[in-house]
Amino acid sequence: MKKTAVPILVAMIASLMAVPASWAAVQAQTPAELSSQCQAAVKKNPNNDTGKLCQEGIDLQKQGKNDEAVAKMKQGLAAAKGHKK
Repeated sequence: MKKTAVPILVAMIASLMAVPASWAAVQAQTPAELSSQCQAAVKKNPNNDTGKLCQEGIDLQKQGKNDEAVAKMKQGLAAAKGHKK
């Protein structure tokens, strides 16, 4: 039983350690990255909501309010996805 339990336990621990790292990689977007994604989205699909929200995010970024800027730019990108032609 110990011969089987140890490899299973090691595999479980390794997989649990890898999951948070992958989540962090997906969610770690800087305001600069989001800004460039917003600009590309506005060029691809000029939508008033997208442009407005992204510009508000860029303005917040310039004021040093990065958390608010990220949230606003993500809203703009979501608006772009919702209005694709």
